[in-house]
Amino acid sequence: MSDLKSRYKAELLQEIGRNLDEYLSRDTITDFSADARAATASSALAGVREANRVNDQLGVFYSVDRVMQVLGGISRQAVNERVHKNRLLRVRTSDNVLVFPAFQFTEHGELRPGISDLLKILLPTGEDPWTVAYWLTSEIADFGGRTALDILDSRNVDEIEDLLDLARDDAAGWQDMPHGEIDDHARTAG
Repeated sequence: MSDLKSRYKAELLQEIGRNLDEYLSRDTITDFSADARAATASSALAGVREANRVNDQLGVFYSVDRVMQVLGGISRQAVNERVHKNRLLRVRTSDNVLVFPAFQFTEHGELRPGISDLLKILLPTGEDPWTVAYWLTSEIADFGGRTALDILDSRNVDEIEDLLDLARDDAAGWQDMPHGEIDDHARTAG
């Protein structure tokens, strides 16, 4: 097992152990049977699988401090202004932490070309920013299973214009349906 995997395992078990100790000290756990233990372990592993599935699709997330650094040392206020003007995607985690998907940045400390044009279309709908993140990273059947990010990276002007049209169509559809659903265009090809 690699050092990274060993450290991950040790830190995860340590975190679980701390939480388990707290639950036991508060008498939160009352069923100590083998079945309860197996169900708890299964649920914990399902959480690990789900977290990795999200990470596989969305990649790394940056803190606001990291975004300030990536964008050349801009201020926190400048980051917030970009978020409020729908030029930067920020999502809120289940534990109420605000993070930024790293896929929207280049390795050269700039916004990925074309991303802000898509964000200006998709974010004003009021749809959850997580939906926008998944829209940007999901395979799109109309584009042969490529993602919006793939299309932006192609720099093919005609395809990017078609993508912007698709974003406008989906954004209009989002306003007509309950929040949290993704239009058929963003579903996996095939």
